Amino acid sequence: MRLFPFIFVLFLFVGLGVGGASGSLTDISPTLTVGEADSTDSPIDAETQLTTDTSVAQIEENITQTRTLANDPDSVVRVELDREHADLGPAIIGQTDRTAAQITLGSIEKRLADAESDSERQRRVLDELNTIEQQIITLEENQQQAITQYNEEEIDSHQFVSEIVKITHEAEALEERMGVLVTTANEAGTSIDSNRRQGIESSLGVFSGPVRTYGSAILTGAEQPDRIYVETSDDGIVLSAIDGDTYTREVLRSDRRDRGGGTIDLEDAEDVVQASYPEIWNESSTIRVDGSGSTVRVSITTETGELIAFVDGGSEQVFKEHRQETVSEVVPTNETTRAQSGLNVTVQQTYVGGPLLISVVDSNSGAPVEEATVTVGQGSEESDVVGKTDSDGELYALEPRGTYTVAVLSGTNTAFVELDSNEPRALGTR
Repeated sequence: MRLFPFIFVLFLFVGLGVGGASGSLTDISPTLTVGEADSTDSPIDAETQLTTDTSVAQIEENITQTRTLANDPDSVVRVELDREHADLGPAIIGQTDRTAAQITLGSIEKRLADAESDSERQRRVLDELNTIEQQIITLEENQQQAITQYNEEEIDSHQFVSEIVKITHEAEALEERMGVLVTTANEAGTSIDSNRRQGIESSLGVFSGPVRTYGSAILTGAEQPDRIYVETSDDGIVLSAIDGDTYTREVLRSDRRDRGGGTIDLEDAEDVVQASYPEIWNESSTIRVDGSGSTVRVSITTETGELIAFVDGGSEQVFKEHRQETVSEVVPTNETTRAQSGLNVTVQQTYVGGPLLISVVDSNSGAPVEEATVTVGQGSEESDVVGKTDSDGELYALEPRGTYTVAVLSGTNTAFVELDSNEPRALGTR
């Protein structure tokens, strides 16, 4: 459903027939002042009046606010926020790839079982480890190729998501193969070097992520169509989505890795993550650290979600992040309220690709407005319907990058809020 033409005409009418909206910007505490509609002494009924008033509040930073890995704003090449949907093509290809992977796995198991001695079996295990390590390099190349194709507009965001989901499935097949090799080595009375094993497992984990998992479910029809935020730099990926009441985000910054090698011990990797995410570290209930010296994975669980940070041994920096958090617990940074046409619309912003909370109440009664249609538009592009408000008059969406307009339509009443996106807080440093 596209509402842009109607909204644009009504906006012109408001702008020409009534004085422009007024605004103010103040630094205040988290208790926010809300702009109210003009006095109801006006002969125009509050349900139909078009007079507007806008207030903007910048929420003070506090200890509950968290940081996130992100692309440098100046390095961003392409951004899209589109609705992904079930796609028979990628679904069939994915199933075919999984079938082929199972056949390959069966062949490997037979080859290992047919070894005439434990030493021969161990040699074959090592051969397979070499193969997995080479395939990891191929997956990295394929992922970088997908980024380049997307940046050069050879593929759209749907094709990009489909491609990285395919890469994720291939990595999962290698993880399963790795499990067979570990089991076989143990049964042969030998073992795989722990550093090598952990290095392979950590490298394969880089191709995983909660948004990829959600995207895969959408592509196969296991989940309903939904919007996924896709942002790339020359060698970085930011993906985010809202899955039910959970905000999911994953970020890859390959430029924060030192390809020349280097190692970091587990304790130092913990220190890197603690310094990078001091607020969420202080709220942690459990912390788990695993991996090799080249890549260490630090998982932090809190009451509201989980953060997984990948630390590169060479650069000693976080280069990959997985985040899952209750959407209502993501702390906003700005709150903007506009009263227009009988509606009070409040928008709480977080950061680009983060949750955006739209709340709508009746200007006269203060009651939540249910089933109001919410659209988000940018520039000359048509506005996209992102959903309808719930019984509390609320709707969560994803924040685009740049200047955008949130429009709310309830019956014959329409209100607009124009906003500029915020950058997330940068990671801390040691």
